[in-house]
Amino acid sequence: SAAARSAESLGAASLSELAPAARAAPHDAESRACRRACRCVRVASVRACVHRRALLRERQREYLPRAPRRRHSPVTMSTVAARVLLGHLEPGVRTVAFGMGGLLAAASVAVVAVTARSAATSKSARELRARTWTWWLLLSIFYVALLFDARGLAALLCMASVLALHEYIGLLGPAMAPALPLHIALVAASVGAYLTLALNYYKMYVVLLPLHFFLFVPWYVARFHYTTTTDTGGAGGGRSNRSQVIARCAAYHLAIMTTVQGLSHVVCMLNYNRPGGSSLLFDGAVGDGIGLVIYVLSVTELNDVAQFVTGKTFGTPEWRLWPNVSPNKSAQGVVGGVCCSALLSVLLTPLLAPTSLGQSKIESAVVGGLLGVAGFYGDLSVSALKRDLKIKDSGKLLPGHGGLLDRVDSLTYTAPLLWLYLCQFHDALHPSTYHMYATGDRTTAHSRREAFYVAFGVALLAFVLYVFTRNVRIARRMLLHVRLRAFAVLKQVILLTVVLKMGRWYATAYLCYFSFCMMKEYVASLQFRPKDRMLLLYAFVAVVLQQVLVHRGHLGVALSLIPSMLLLVLPVRMVVSGNIVHYLRTIATLHWGALLSGFAVSHFGMIGLYYDKYNIYSGPQMLMYLYAICTTIAHVLALLTAGDIQLLRRKSSTMVCVAVGIAVAAALHPLHLTPFTFVESLLVGAALGAAACGGELVTCVLKRELSVEPTDDDLDDVAASLAGAHVLDASNTFLWTAPAFFHYFYFMTPARRAFVFGVE
Repeated sequence: SAAARSAESLGAASLSELAPAARAAPHDAESRACRRACRCVRVASVRACVHRRALLRERQREYLPRAPRRRHSPVTMSTVAARVLLGHLEPGVRTVAFGMGGLLAAASVAVVAVTARSAATSKSARELRARTWTWWLLLSIFYVALLFDARGLAALLCMASVLALHEYIGLLGPAMAPALPLHIALVAASVGAYLTLALNYYKMYVVLLPLHFFLFVPWYVARFHYTTTTDTGGAGGGRSNRSQVIARCAAYHLAIMTTVQGLSHVVCMLNYNRPGGSSLLFDGAVGDGIGLVIYVLSVTELNDVAQFVTGKTFGTPEWRLWPNVSPNKSAQGVVGGVCCSALLSVLLTPLLAPTSLGQSKIESAVVGGLLGVAGFYGDLSVSALKRDLKIKDSGKLLPGHGGLLDRVDSLTYTAPLLWLYLCQFHDALHPSTYHMYATGDRTTAHSRREAFYVAFGVALLAFVLYVFTRNVRIARRMLLHVRLRAFAVLKQVILLTVVLKMGRWYATAYLCYFSFCMMKEYVASLQFRPKDRMLLLYAFVAVVLQQVLVHRGHLGVALSLIPSMLLLVLPVRMVVSGNIVHYLRTIATLHWGALLSGFAVSHFGMIGLYYDKYNIYSGPQMLMYLYAICTTIAHVLALLTAGDIQLLRRKSSTMVCVAVGIAVAAALHPLHLTPFTFVESLLVGAALGAAACGGELVTCVLKRELSVEPTDDDLDDVAASLAGAHVLDASNTFLWTAPAFFHYFYFMTPARRAFVFGVE
C-alpha cells in the first residue's frame, strides 16, 4: 500500500516507469521517493511469489497421497524366531533352503556309514569326510547371509569373488604377481563392480571391468613398471628388458574377468526385472531375485556333486574325457551330472522362479541340462589352468576341496550363461534400467558441412607436416615418427570422410577391415602356434561381428560379445582340442588382443553410427570433433617425444596434452559440432587430452613389445610401409579416447547434464 501511494503521488503506473525517473535525478526528494517505491514494489513482488509457492505446496499436500512413515517394530522373541526361520523370504525359497539342509544331513549320514567300514587311515575316507564338513561350513555361511536378505547374499558373493581373485593371482607366481598398488586396484575394482550392481547401475557394470579397467591396467603397467635399457643409444632407442607388458596385462584381466565378472552375474539375478528407481542396497530383492540365485547355486553345486559321485561309481578308464586335463572326468559322470541338473531344475523352478523359468517344464529341463554342461566346462577350464601352471589345487582354504576357486569354477560359466539367457528370452532387464537414450533433434545440414570442414582442416594439417618434414632438417627419429603419423592421419581422414559420406554400411565395412587388420598385426607379432588356428578363427569372427552388431544397434549384445561370450568359448575350444600347453598365455593374450582390436575400436562405430541411428546427434560430426582433438595431440606428441617412453611418462607431457585438448575444444566450440556448453567442452577436451597421452604411452610400449615399432627402413617408403602394417600408429590415441568420449554420453543422460551444466 505504501508503494502504491508513492506511485500514485508521482503519477507512475508501474515499476518500469519509476526506475528511469530515479536514475534521471539521483539527489532530489522525488528520486529518493522513487527508489523507496521501487524497493517496496520488489519486496512486495517477492513476498507475493513466496506466498504463491507456499499455497501451491499446501494444495499438493492436500491432493497428493503422503508416503507412510516406516515404523520399526520392537525386537521381540517372535520377530527373532521369524527371522531365524527365514520368515522374511518367499515360501518356495524357504522350503528349498531348508530342503538343502535336510539333503546334506542325509548325505552326511550316508558318508559316515560308508567311511565307517573303511580303514581309519584311508586317504579317500578322510577326504570324503573333510568334503562333507566343508559343505556344512559353506551351507552355514550361506544361511547366515540369507538372514540379511539379498544384501547379505551380495556381500557374501563379493567376498567370495575377492578371495577367488586373490587365489588366481597367487597361481601366477611371484614373477607375474602385481605390485601392491595394482593389487589394491584389482580388489577395489572388484568391490566397485558389486557396488554398481547393488545400486542398480547396470550400464556402468557392463563396462567397468571389461573396458575401463582393461584400459587402466596397461596404462599403470606402462607408466610405473615398464623399464628400458639404453643399449642402442639415442632418444627412445632403449629396448625392453622382458618386462612382458602384454603377458602381465592379459593375465590380470583374465583373472578379474573370470573370478569377478563371471561370479557377479549371480548378483545380477538379484536385480531381475528391477525398476530403474529401485536398488538392491536400499530396497532389497524383488520378484524372483533370491529364488534365481538359490536356483543357479543349487543346480551348479549339485551338478558337481552328481558328476563326482556317478564318475566314482560308474566311471571306467576307457570312458575318460581329456585325461591330460582332468584324469577323473568320465563320460558317465558328465551324463549323470547333466541328468541330475535337468531333473533338479524341473523340481526347483516352480518354487524358486515361478514367473520366469517355472512357466514351462520343458524349458526348465533344457536350461538345467545346459547349466550342467556349462558347469562341466567351467570345471575343465580351471583344471586346464592348474595343469598349465603345474599345481593341483588353487589353495587350502576349503579342506577336501582345495581353494575357493576350485569350488566356484563351475559357477564362472553357469552364472553368465543363465543371465544372458534370461536377458534374451525373459526380459530380465527392466526397460527403465537399461534405457539407452532419449530422442532429440537431429542436427542441421549446416552443422554436418562444418564437420567435413573440420575433416578437411585435419587433413590439411597432416599434409603440411608431411611436406614440412621433407624440407627441414630435424632428428632422424623425430622425422620418422612425424612423417609416419602425418601420412597415417592423412590416409585415415580421407577414408573416414569418404565412407561416412557414402553411408552407414560402408562405414561399418571400413571399421570391420580396420579391426581385422589390427587383430592380424597383433596375432602375427605374437606368433601363435598352428594348433591355435580355430582359436584365432573365433577371435577374428568376434572382432568383425562386433562392428556388425554396433551397426545393427544391438548395443546390449555388443557390450557382452567379446568380454563375456568369447571368454567362455576360447577355453572350451582349447580344452576340447586336448592341447593345453601354454593355456594361460594363449587364452589371456588372445582375449586381450580381441578386446583391444575389436571392443575398443567398436566405439568408433558407436559414436559415428549409433547416435546417428537413434536420432540423438549427428554421429559423423561428433566423430570429427573427436578426431580433430586426438590428431592434434598425436602430432604434438610426435614432435615433442618422437615415441620416447621416458618422455611420455613425464607429467609435463600429460599437461601439454591437456592444454592442447582444451585449446582445440575451445576452438571447435563455435562450430556447434557437439551439444556441449563452453565449460563442458573445455572439461571434455582436458579429459580427452589426458586419455590421449595415456593411449600414446601404452601404444608405444605395445609396439616395442610386439616388435612392430617403425624402423629407419620405413623412412624411405612411407606409403608402402603403411599400406599393410603399423595399424597401431593410426589408432594410438583413439583406443583410449573413443571409449571415454562415448561413455561420457552413455552415462551423462540429459537430466544429469542439466543438473551439472544447466543444459535444457
